This record gives sequence, C-alpha cells and structure tokens, in this order.
Amino acid sequence: SIWICPVCAKQVSEKRREELKLGIDRFKKRENGAVFLLTLTFSHSMGQPLKFLLLGLKKAIKCFYEDNRVKAIQKELGVQYKIKGLEVTFGKNGWHPHHHILLLNSHWKLDFKKYISQLAILWIKACKKAGLNAPSMQHGLDLRDGTYAQEYVSKWGLDSELTKGHIKKGREESLTPFDLLQLSIEDKEVFGKKPSKLWQEFGIAIKGSRQLEWGRGLKKFLNIEEKTDEECAEETEQNAISLTTVDDYIFSLLCHYQARHTFLQCIERDYENGCFGCGETEELLIGILERHMKDLEAT
Repeated sequence: SIWICPVCAKQVSEKRREELKLGIDRFKKRENGAVFLLTLTFSHSMGQPLKFLLLGLKKAIKCFYEDNRVKAIQKELGVQYKIKGLEVTFGKNGWHPHHHILLLNSHWKLDFKKYISQLAILWIKACKKAGLNAPSMQHGLDLRDGTYAQEYVSKWGLDSELTKGHIKKGREESLTPFDLLQLSIEDKEVFGKKPSKLWQEFGIAIKGSRQLEWGRGLKKFLNIEEKTDEECAEETEQNAISLTTVDDYIFSLLCHYQARHTFLQCIERDYENGCFGCGETEELLIGILERHMKDLEAT
C-alpha cells in the first residue's frame, strides 16, 4: 500500500515520480506546451471525519469539472490533459485533504491569471454543492505556471509534489500521515488528538483512494508504460543490494527495543564511510546486548 506502508510508499512513489518527470518532459517537447499547477482545497475544522471530507472532495471535483463554464475556461487555456494527485495532512483545523492537479496545456504564453477569480467562484460553488464548507476566494483555488511551481515545491520538483506529498516532511502546523505514524511511537497528543488514533482513521478512510490519476489516454499518448504499484515495488526490490543479514535473535532484540530504524541508519552510515561491519552498527548491537543482559539480571 502506497498510503500506509512506509517501505512501499518510498519505493512506489519514486517510480511514479520518474514516470511523471518523463511524461512532463515528453509533453513539453512533443506539444511545445506548458504545465500549470492547480491546487484545490476547502475549509475544514477539527472533529470532521476524514472519510466524510474525502467523499465531499470527490463530489466537489466532479461538480467542478462538469460545470460548462469550467469546461469553457479549460478550452481557452488549451488544457489537453490533467494529472491529479491527492494529498492529506493534519493540523490545528483537523484533516486537510486536497488535490494538486497538473494541467498540460497547448498554450504557454497565455495570461492565465485573469481566469483565477472565475475558477475560484466556480470551485466555491462546487464545494457548497458537495456539502463542504466553502473556502475563501484567496485560499480555495490556486493556479500557478510551471516556473513558479518549480520554485514553490523547492527541491521536490513539480513531479514530486504530486507523487510524494504523503511522505514528505510536514511543516510545524501541518503533519503528513507518516509524521503521525512516527509520532505514534510515543503517542503524545498533537492538536489535542492521539497520533495512533489519527493514523488508524487515516488508514481506514484512505483505503481504495488513488494517489495519482493520469488523464485518460495520456500515458499511451506519451508512451509511458502502465505499471501497477506491485510491479513498481518489485522492480525496486530487484535493483536493491543486500548489505547484511540479521540473526533472528538479534532482530527480536531490535524489535523489542524499537531500534530497527536506528540499526538501518547505522548500516547506511557505516557503508558510506567504508567501515561496513564495524563502526556504528557494531557499537549499537553491543549496546543492545548489554542492555538486554542488564534487563535479564534485573528480573
């Protein structure tokens, strides 16, 4: 699962990022077009269930794109295809599901800014129709060209904003799902909620949702091979290298003392420093064994 498995999320999202980057580059070269970044969000509050918000967002998107005025604006903008990415965060105002949508356009010199107010009004209307809290004119809809988008998403890049939103590090006031999973280890309340309970709610509500959706026929048009998440994960595993094996007993201690992530970090640093098999990894294992012996003596 790209949503709830940290290992799969990293593997699959990287493959999706590579596909998206290739697709964007091919579209620009083939069509001499432009890529715009459209962000759609809505007002939300603490206590609203994520499942309810996701269903509302799905309805709002459908209403928005079925509106004839939206269709007309898209035609004027020269929108040929869309690629939609779903992102969910949690903050002081509760769950915040939203969409980042790439608009692949045939026109690149068009003054798109004059359409933002019109689209924002239509998006507010769609949210109300879907039973969601109406967003403000300033925050509900954002439309930027590819140049700004590249700067906005910084090192992630335009392709990564769509594929890695659920695993990137959130800001202080906004936590990603995997931030919640990390915080659930100590399970201290964030914004008045237990991270473990929030993570469970996320896992149940997000099931069946698509993280990335390409417009119909776009992958075929750009000659991008269709691959399932399972195939992407398997490809990554085939390219992986084996650094070490771990004895069952040692692994059980790593689990018991919640040190698996520390163990992996030590292996990585030792490998990069050319002292694999010794160094930090050896010190960690010795420390865990000594700690375990003390615990046995105490009992």
